[in-house]
Amino acid sequence: MRRGLGDTTRGVTQGVGDTVGQVDPNLGKTVSDTGKELSKIVDALPDVQSKSLLP
Repeated sequence: MRRGLGDTTRGVTQGVGDTVGQVDPNLGKTVSDTGKELSKIVDALPDVQSKSLLP
């Protein structure tokens, strides 16, 4: 589960970074790089049951 979430985080932020990068290349790279680092953190989190995250 967490690997999928990390991949999703990476994909979304890279897409946002690419879009922002069309306007401001430096900011786009920052967004993309931040997403990569965030996804590493998410990937390192211990596995949890998905149902425990729901109310």
